[in-house]
Amino acid sequence: MAKKTATKRTPRATAPPAHPAGIRIGTMVNDGRPEYLRQILPHGFESFQVNFWQEITVDLKTRAREIAEVLDDTDTVVSCLGMFGNPLDPAHPKHKETLAGWRACIDNAHLFGCDMVCGFAGRVIGKPIDASMKRFAKVFGDLSRRAADRGVRIAFENCDMGGDWNSGDWNIAHNPTAWEMMFDAVPADNLGLEWEPCHQMVSLIDPIPQLRQWAPKVFHLHG
Repeated sequence: MAKKTATKRTPRATAPPAHPAGIRIGTMVNDGRPEYLRQILPHGFESFQVNFWQEITVDLKTRAREIAEVLDDTDTVVSCLGMFGNPLDPAHPKHKETLAGWRACIDNAHLFGCDMVCGFAGRVIGKPIDASMKRFAKVFGDLSRRAADRGVRIAFENCDMGGDWNSGDWNIAHNPTAWEMMFDAVPADNLGLEWEPCHQMVSLIDPIPQLRQWAPKVFHLHG
């Protein structure tokens, strides 16, 4: 079953056109494959998140053009690009490719008609969340400035990927205490969350009070 996504928008010159209902219902498409987009477009999706896992293996300019041709004469948009992997730990075998993918997505988001790049924050593997903060501040301090220069927002997916506070392989951005530390370490207005309530429920966190507190930082929604 396709994972649905929705976008919460703020007015920006590069953002897709405003939707009458305010939220578009969409799904994620690995590598933005045009043939798959053609297959599922008739099912009523209004937006797509174009996702890449650990590295980008396609030419982004070509892929953006191919997607634009598929979506031509429709009201469907690319809501964001997704770069998933671990960009923080230099020991991770795909670290360099994932970090390069973040930069490439930020630089090329405008070609897809969107202003947002989403993904895992990464983490220092096998260490507590707070041990990742120095590295997070360096990597995403640089990326947030690069994104701000291009009118792009960054949103962190909140899946724990099997990790917890003390250890994990992929993502520190699954815990509200971690969010506070992250946004204190990099106090940039263009850093926010790609928020999925179910990821909080498996941690026994009630998502509704959390949403009331964190709504200003929620840039993109999964469901």
